[in-house]
Amino acid sequence: MADKINTTVAQNTLKDISKEVVSLEASAIISLFEINLSDIKTNLNLGSTDIAPDVLRFHGNESIGQRKISFRGDTYHPMPIQVDGFEMSSNGAMPRPTLFIPSLKGILEESEGNEYFMSLKRAVLELNNMIGAKVTRLRTFYKFLDASNTNLEGVGDFTSGTGNNPEFPKEVYFIERKMTEDSNGIQFELTSVLEMENFQLPGRLCLATRCPWNYRGEGCCYEFKANGNTDQH
Repeated sequence: MADKINTTVAQNTLKDISKEVVSLEASAIISLFEINLSDIKTNLNLGSTDIAPDVLRFHGNESIGQRKISFRGDTYHPMPIQVDGFEMSSNGAMPRPTLFIPSLKGILEESEGNEYFMSLKRAVLELNNMIGAKVTRLRTFYKFLDASNTNLEGVGDFTSGTGNNPEFPKEVYFIERKMTEDSNGIQFELTSVLEMENFQLPGRLCLATRCPWNYRGEGCCYEFKANGNTDQH
């Protein structure tokens, strides 16, 4: 999944999403979830092969059932994830969503024959309940899933090109704490990066006499102009 897209592709995907939102027969909204463990593993001096892969991808869409689905070339595994509290309020407070993973016992049983769920099991048990892991919610319409989902009908209906499926803006949070754990499952509280412990603003000092970036290096304002990539985001 590409991190950067050019202006033309961004405009086309936005048009596709906007058109589908106001459609009288809009397809269902599909929610996908990514749990990125890379920062936790780095802090614990673990290698990339420990509890692989670094990013665990799941979906909890009942309409699709227990089938894996592909979006932008990535595979999302079925799991009954439940989320709440992503809505923004008008009082200025940042949302603190909750993520509920039903039945740890079920994950343990599933992990016996599935290496992917084994990684989730180990992440919960060995990485301090995944506290600090980055959780990303991706949302798109059913019709914008990859055409490679041969077990699904009516997908792959977009014109922005392979790997540029239209999607809503990503919602990125971090696991702040484990709220509850019982026989029904585990519930985590998520927080935005601005509310993480010990996070301070400004994150970078602005100096009047010098620029903190390497000239024409990563982050330098001259970087993209020098490479002719003025339309990159």
